[in-house]
This record gives sequence, C-alpha cells and structure tokens, in this order.
Amino acid sequence: MPNIEPDDVHVAVGVIVNRNNEVLIARRANHLHQGGLWEYPGGKVEKRETVQQALVRELREELDIVATDMRPMLQIRHDYGDKAVFLDIWWVEEFTGDPRGLEGQPVRWVKRSDIAQYEFPAANHLITTAIRLPEAIAITGDWKTPDDFKQHLTGVLSGGVRCVQLRAHHCAQDEFIALYHEARTLCDRYDATLIINRDAELAHTLNCDGLHLSSRQLQQYHERPVPRTMLLGASCHNHEELRQALAVSVDYVSLGPVKVTASHPDASPIGFAAFAELLSAYPVLVYALGGVTVEDLTEVKRCGGFGIASISQWW
Repeated sequence: MPNIEPDDVHVAVGVIVNRNNEVLIARRANHLHQGGLWEYPGGKVEKRETVQQALVRELREELDIVATDMRPMLQIRHDYGDKAVFLDIWWVEEFTGDPRGLEGQPVRWVKRSDIAQYEFPAANHLITTAIRLPEAIAITGDWKTPDDFKQHLTGVLSGGVRCVQLRAHHCAQDEFIALYHEARTLCDRYDATLIINRDAELAHTLNCDGLHLSSRQLQQYHERPVPRTMLLGASCHNHEELRQALAVSVDYVSLGPVKVTASHPDASPIGFAAFAELLSAYPVLVYALGGVTVEDLTEVKRCGGFGIASISQWW
C-alpha cells in the first residue's frame, strides 16, 4: 500500500454503484484543477475527520445522498507536479437519496464496461481499471473435448466468476479462435469479461475485452500494444518484469507463484511476504497467482494485492 506524505492532499473518493451495477461519475468544472475531466465524487479529508466521515459529508454536499454502506477499495498516491494527492477510494454500494449535482456539475450513471470511454485525471486511471475488473480471474485449464471445455466454463460462470482468461497454448490458431467464439457466447450470457492469453495481433482481430501477456511476450514491447479500451495484463515474477509491465502501461499484473501449484509443480513459491514486498513499489493492480484460493483473498488484500487469479480454484 502507498504511504501518505505530509504535503499530500488527502482525498476521500466514492465509487458509487446502483442496483443496475452502474457507476456514478461527475464532470469537474472548467476552472478547477483538472477541469473538464470526469471524476469519481468525493473531496478533501478535513482535520479530525475519518475518511468515512469525510466521504459521507462530501457525498451529501455534492450529490444530496447519504452513504449507508461503504467498504475500502484502493489507496493511490499520485504526483501531478504542481500537487500530490493521496486518494482513499471506497465502494459505496448502499445510499439513500437520488444523486444530483448540487454544485451544478453534470452527473451520469455509466455501465462498468463503458467506463474506459470517459476521460479522467491521471490519478483516476487505477480506479477506472479496478471498476472494470473483479477480484477474481479464472484461468482456463485442461479439457478433453470442446463439449468438456464448454461444460467446465459454464460451471465457472454459473459459480459467479465474472472474468475469464482464455489460456490454451497447445491450440493451433484456428482451434483457439473457435474456442474463443464458444467462450465469448458463454461469457456474454453471464455478462463476464473475456481476456485472451495469446498475442496482440489476434486481440485486435477479435476485438476482445482484453489481452494477457506472458512474461516473455512482455519483454517484446516498448509501448502499450492495445488501446486503453481493451484491458492489458501481464504475468510477472520479479522486479524487472514489474518495471517492464509499467513501462508498457499494463492495467494489471498476475504475480507469483505465491503458493505451491499443481499447474507448475517445479516452480518455487515466493510466499506472501515476498508477494507484498514485490508489489509495494508499483502503482498497478496485482492479482496473486499460483495455488491461491478465495480463502486467501483477505491475506492478498492485506499485502496490498487486488485479487486472485487461478486455474485450480474453479476449473
């Protein structure tokens, strides 16, 4: 987790979600810092206020709503050059009132899948990515036949997972594309995100939700290979790979193996202490990978991670 510095502006931010799973955004007035851009509502934490108290006050003053259920999401420190901000971001999933811009600011409910189409201040990029991604990513494992694959994936999705990484290195290109279309149909049925573990050219051709790069592929790029509207992830195992991931502007990384894993039995697990040390200096969403289960999610978050990615947990 980032540390707040003495000169940082401490800001409480609310990611407000309605019953339709849409997120509320507001547009900053032109005369303000970062004016004209969209933002997530909130404001400065005053002296002797807790973050929760500040967020409740700000949402009441800005939107005429009262937050009744909040839980922590992320902490982000960002230096704009002329000022540095420390953002304390909270999910706001229950509130009373009908949001309206009491300060004249336009407000809008936006689907999570459409949130990347809006322009936000640079400090908000991680928030936008976190909104698009769930806390769990299921990675496809082995299967015997196409029907077996479909049955496995249906089980994953019906179990509540809403993000799938299609990983099938043994498949030829035509076979992989056919598999993708099968997975796309199922993911659309469950309103789930589908990320391919393949290459940037195919990601562009399929116009898929996201691309996941292996650590080897990651080294081949000097800039982001897909547009911001498409999620970009990468597998990382050390500081060098994490630095490279930031250099190509990935949205998230999977880091591990954290624990012993059946899919890579020869890999030495790094453990949660090394996991926490590795991710502490990098402003990116990090998923724990390798032998992790939903029971590990609390420990992952304590280390500063965002979620878990797993084959064996669901497949």
